[in-house]
Amino acid sequence: MKIKPPLFDGEAKEATEAWIINMNQYFQIYEYDDNLRAQLFIYQLRDKATLWWEEIKIARNIDE
Repeated sequence: MKIKPPLFDGEAKEATEAWIINMNQYFQIYEYDDNLRAQLFIYQLRDKATLWWEEIKIARNIDE
């Protein structure tokens, strides 16, 4: 059975913590290094969450 990581759209603030918990559960199954985990977190962002990340990258001069 293939397990997919959850997506996060940034719509419901109360859902943020649940999403992080679910992502950490996903990472308990798959042994990814920290860099791959960060990339997967970013890839799972959608809609408002994607816009938020783009603003953070610009503000902090982050190069993915």
